[in-house]
Amino acid sequence: MLGRTKFAVQLKRHALGIPQSWERGKPWTAKDESLLGTERDQIVAKKLNRSVLSVRTQRLMKTKVKLIRTTRRWTKQELEGYWQIFRRRGGRRA
Repeated sequence: MLGRTKFAVQLKRHALGIPQSWERGKPWTAKDESLLGTERDQIVAKKLNRSVLSVRTQRLMKTKVKLIRTTRRWTKQELEGYWQIFRRRGGRRA
């Protein structure tokens, strides 16, 4: 369209002080960053009204927390299914 490469356009934007598309988001405050790694990214994203990808990227850059594991309780159906299989095997583990 302009007869310029993508890289040339990026360089010109940088020289003019125009932020890249990924830099236009709302800035992170210290309060926002303090929530990173305290809960699952989906929960923090909802609280901060940000995308999950944005929260995950910021968490990986700013904290040492690489993965937040949360346990999910077994549902009644899952437990019943487990015990049915267990009984069919004569009480032996897999």
